[in-house]
Amino acid sequence: MSSAKEDVNSYEGIANVASNLSVGNKVSLFRRAFLRRNIRVVTSQGNKTGHLPLWGAISQGEVKLFRGLMSAERGLSAHKLARDKTATKKVLSEANLRVPRSYELKGSTSRENFAAIEALDLLPGVLKPNGGSHGAGVSMNIQDFNSFETALLSAGATPIFEEQIGGRDYRLLTIGQSFFAATERRPASVIGDGISSVKELVEEKNRKRALNPSTKSHPIEIDDIALDCLEKQGTTINSVPPKDAEVRLRFVANIGSGGDAVDRTGEVHPDFVSLCEQIPDVLGNPEILGIDLLAEDISKSPDNQSWAFLEINANPDIDIHHWPWQGEALDAADRLAEFYFPNSRVGDSLSAIIVVEGKVRVKEFDRWIAHTCALAGLEARPKYGKTQIRLQVAGAQAAIDWFVEMLIKAKTGAIIRSISIE
Repeated sequence: MSSAKEDVNSYEGIANVASNLSVGNKVSLFRRAFLRRNIRVVTSQGNKTGHLPLWGAISQGEVKLFRGLMSAERGLSAHKLARDKTATKKVLSEANLRVPRSYELKGSTSRENFAAIEALDLLPGVLKPNGGSHGAGVSMNIQDFNSFETALLSAGATPIFEEQIGGRDYRLLTIGQSFFAATERRPASVIGDGISSVKELVEEKNRKRALNPSTKSHPIEIDDIALDCLEKQGTTINSVPPKDAEVRLRFVANIGSGGDAVDRTGEVHPDFVSLCEQIPDVLGNPEILGIDLLAEDISKSPDNQSWAFLEINANPDIDIHHWPWQGEALDAADRLAEFYFPNSRVGDSLSAIIVVEGKVRVKEFDRWIAHTCALAGLEARPKYGKTQIRLQVAGAQAAIDWFVEMLIKAKTGAIIRSISIE
């Protein structure tokens, strides 16, 4: 793991509380960036619409509304298009941006669909859900009818079949119309040390993944998919790989299934940057996009190599840029906050004493303070009396105000009679 990110204790509060709030690390990071810039954040207290909760940011009388990282205007429009992979590829293709050739399965038999795929010369190929995400239901390297039928079982109701593009899996991030970051996503794997079994190597790697907020909820699983992957490499979970030998537990590169994020931002060839920066305009200029690219080598010119844009995500994970498994950490959340409010800046750190009168369960309240301060970007030192807590906090004014707002709304079992700020 990158030495810059080995000590992630200060971020563990964000990662822990994110799951409790039913929002991703990305939203927690984004809100924290606003608060650090003295931009007021207004959070939602529930959602009965089936959509992501609506929340807002306010600065100097200007209000921006969001669902996830997406603006409630351009971002949501791009999101609706991006969820339809076939429609997205059509729009990109019409803009002369390279995408895989594909076939949308019809309501006919498996044999008829496979015959059409063969006629289009799409083998070997990839079967995937038309509206899926996080690699769910994706089957690769389909070369015959039997593997096609097996893949259909997990591909959903409206699958598409694509030609398989050789190369590495990259996620490119744009903010506004500008390229910001590039990450190579590697399939779940371990590296042999010549002593440990595959199972022991996985256990050790999962211990390290648990320290990284971006991967702590995504351990490498030794399941049927992993066992099949091992079998195809001629090994088992009890085998001892040679030193420095890579053993894969997945063939699909996905962080959610135990994969690794490696920062490649400084290596991207200018021609790939230029191609990437054409996409926001094609999709109506959403404020942020995650662009999936397959290429042999992103550091070289697109000319004379196999490559294609695969998918677009209008609500992309940004924690992979904050906490890569390897490489430089990039503050995507702060750059996005600055894009929305270009006149803002990181606020001066203020110190305040928050006095809470009432009864609390100390351990539970301590955990709540740690989590909420991590979300707000605050440092805190609580002192407990019999009926009073004096909490010294330091950070931006907006962060302190948000912390107090969350304190009023908190469901910690505390009986709070009054709150004051000194």
